[in-house]
Amino acid sequence: MIAALLITLLASAPAQDTLSIADRSAERLSPVTAYAAGSSASVSDWLFSPYDSYTTLSSSWEYRGEEWPLLREEGQSGSEGVIDIGTMVRLDENSAVRGKVQYRNGLKIGVMWNSSSDYDILRPYAVADSVGGDVKREQYSFSGGYAARSGRIHYGFEGAYRALHEYRMVDPRPRNIVSDLSIKAGAGFRMTARYLLDFSVAYRRYSQSQNISFYSQKGSNSSVFHLTGLGSHFGRFEGGTSAYTTTRYAGNGLDVSLNMLPDGVSGWRASLNYSIFSLVHHLPNQNEVPYSELYTRTAEGKVSYVSQGRNMGYAMDLHLNYESRSGVEIVIDNGSAGRFLELMRFAMYSSDLLKGGVRAVGEWRNGFSLEADADYIYLNSDYVYPSRNLNSKGADINLRASYISRWNDNLLKVVLKGGRYQSLGASLSIPAEYTMDKLLAFYSDRRSRFASSSLSAGASVRWEKEIRTFSLFLLADADYVRLDGGADSVYSTVTIGFNF
Repeated sequence: MIAALLITLLASAPAQDTLSIADRSAERLSPVTAYAAGSSASVSDWLFSPYDSYTTLSSSWEYRGEEWPLLREEGQSGSEGVIDIGTMVRLDENSAVRGKVQYRNGLKIGVMWNSSSDYDILRPYAVADSVGGDVKREQYSFSGGYAARSGRIHYGFEGAYRALHEYRMVDPRPRNIVSDLSIKAGAGFRMTARYLLDFSVAYRRYSQSQNISFYSQKGSNSSVFHLTGLGSHFGRFEGGTSAYTTTRYAGNGLDVSLNMLPDGVSGWRASLNYSIFSLVHHLPNQNEVPYSELYTRTAEGKVSYVSQGRNMGYAMDLHLNYESRSGVEIVIDNGSAGRFLELMRFAMYSSDLLKGGVRAVGEWRNGFSLEADADYIYLNSDYVYPSRNLNSKGADINLRASYISRWNDNLLKVVLKGGRYQSLGASLSIPAEYTMDKLLAFYSDRRSRFASSSLSAGASVRWEKEIRTFSLFLLADADYVRLDGGADSVYSTVTIGFNF
């Protein structure tokens, strides 16, 4: 309610508008302008974007269906309804505010070996059951920020909060509640008449509480596992006893970024970003004793150039992203002293993910544009003892062609997409004698999936109609992926909304 009120106030604030709503929509649909406006992690670079004030309200339906999922922990298919409210308002020539509210409600179908939420944040230390099933989810997210400049100095701050509730209606019945808060502040100065230097720092606080219940006697025979990576798990906590089906995750993170950018669309851009996030897994019923810790470090770098001329605009970049995960398992005693105590720590898990490549965008005055990107992706995960390893590498190439047309009060954008993921190999080493048959089969299937190449094709159509001071828009987007082995995946989104 508070966030919705904030959005309403922002949308009604005195804006420094110079364009019609149709012009402002067309501006945001331009691939080159959109690239320039979202090219860094700065907390205040959006103040220097060419965008005028803009507010959008939309409702969407999203569908995902994967015959052979890349991550079965996220389900084989699913659908969600989404409501979005977003605004950016220029208060005057030197300051602006922005905010966003989003609500999501949906279902993940066929989730396997994962009873936790936010698997990508927790992996590999998820709690799982041997049954799997469908998971209902509901998520609220809010964000808002302010940026201003005074002379050669500019500064800004923003905050974001996400609340997630996921649960299953059949045994075993996980119920997860997530709270994710981040705050960010930054400042910079004008180095030259054209270029700015900007520094930002952010803090993140994350928590997830989880409880797995059994309502039927038959369900109580299902097993719950505390996974530790690549088919391993804490054997001590295996089973369906309620003593080990209540867990809690607590995380803290720090993010710093340094950005160079032009005052406007055209020019060179460079950004460096580093973040570290620590996540501790607790047992609340055992006096909150920790039994695993995960440290995730991420480094990102990008250099780009954007040029926007009268008849043509283009952008190109080189980018490199690296993520390192290291996991520590903690041995605890039997609580004979009245409290469970930490005895020893062992560094057992590590994972490295590298993604780097190039991207290019070209846009012509007649409304046509072309986009292309190519990335190399490398993943290597290790478990110390018994020794386990998963390795994969591949190349991902994507092309997009789009056309924007305007007539009377109408605006139409059509996009055609195509891509190829080429696997360059995947390997798996897991000792069968120390691994459950079901988990061994699960990871063998994953290696085969990582080793599969695929072709993708897609299209999207957006139509918008200006009606006095606002506009109505409709968007339909669909993507199809065909694995070389024959499995298909379909992704689609339908959206209706208003801009003003």
